[in-house]
Amino acid sequence: MGNTILDDSLNSNRWDYVYSIQLPNTSYIKSKLQLYFIDERLSYFEGDYAPTEVHVERAKQAAPEKTELSEQTEQTEQTEQKEQTEQTEQTEQTEQTEQTEAT
Repeated sequence: MGNTILDDSLNSNRWDYVYSIQLPNTSYIKSKLQLYFIDERLSYFEGDYAPTEVHVERAKQAAPEKTELSEQTEQTEQTEQKEQTEQTEQTEQTEQTEQTEAT
């Protein structure tokens, strides 16, 4: 990660990093990251970093079985949602038919 942007002698358990870039024809990008340590071990982090497409693609390549499993899970959820929507529509049609016949 490199050296922290600020060396805070009052809080050695927190490291602050700032990343900024200005590329031609793009807006200025500034991101922050804070790492928090407990007993000299990384405990948690905060900031406004988000994975880029490159990192997501690398993660997929590193763990293709998890990616395939995630895709299968997503497909299953979509199928279940579609079936539930169809059941709801069928129930509504049945109720409308029953109300029409009752009057």
